[in-house]
Amino acid sequence: EETNLGVLDYRSPQFYIVILENVSVFLAFSGLLKFYHAVQEDLSWCRPFPKFLCIKGVVFMTFWQGIVISLLANTTDLLENGNNQEISLQG
Repeated sequence: EETNLGVLDYRSPQFYIVILENVSVFLAFSGLLKFYHAVQEDLSWCRPFPKFLCIKGVVFMTFWQGIVISLLANTTDLLENGNNQEISLQG
């Protein structure tokens, strides 16, 4: 019997890839925050906070975009009514 747990199944390689990705995003945010605090005074003339928020937003939105795409890929059936015809992308 096959279970469709996907990311929640600890036996799946995808589970460990998601954990690794989460750790990677956390480290990216932490490093960016430490960098911002280290150069905050030196770069005060060019107002770095909005730029910091922009970069943080890009990393954050990229992370959530990946999660949404993964959820859609796992829950959306591209073929109507279970029809097993191939999808042709030729024009």
